[in-house]
Amino acid sequence: MIWVLCLIMCLVASGKKYEFIMGADGWTIMGGGSLDYLTWNVQTMSYSMSGASISSMMSGASISSMMSRFIMGKEALVHSKNRYEYDKDLWYFQSPLITLGFRPTLLMFSMMSFTGNFQQQNDVNALVRIRFADNSFAEFPVYERYDGNAKTFYVQFIKELWRGTFDDKWYMRPFILEILGDWTKGWETIGLDNVEII
Repeated sequence: MIWVLCLIMCLVASGKKYEFIMGADGWTIMGGGSLDYLTWNVQTMSYSMSGASISSMMSGASISSMMSRFIMGKEALVHSKNRYEYDKDLWYFQSPLITLGFRPTLLMFSMMSFTGNFQQQNDVNALVRIRFADNSFAEFPVYERYDGNAKTFYVQFIKELWRGTFDDKWYMRPFILEILGDWTKGWETIGLDNVEII
């Protein structure tokens, strides 16, 4: 019994997790978006951002147990000729430089939209990208439509599921993780929480 508990604790301790408890943890936005750090206060049922209440931005969305303290990306630029064309300047949540001391099997993260028309989605290829120091990268494709509701995504680190530079020793190189935020053809606001590599 004790050895099972020790094994579980070792496995949990060996992962990389971003819960955004004290801030953005070094995450930024890559592309046509901007980043804010938000906390959810259950007692007052309002959001706070840098000390200012922005509960009016909720747009009727409800918070689930998946989202508590999170970073929020907002569309800063829609690059299309008309409303029927795809946005050409996609934005991604971008991690700080990550160095792993283990071979990961799974990436998990929770996401929720606060604004955006998810009936008109962008034509995007990558849900997640891993970018290396030499600017080579691997992409995990968008595997299902996202409707903007609170959802936890699961991305497996299986070579056959990825495109690009994804060899058997990819995890031994420092990398930056990029997670899609620009789902729609127009303006959207997306929260990201509980990013974990295990």
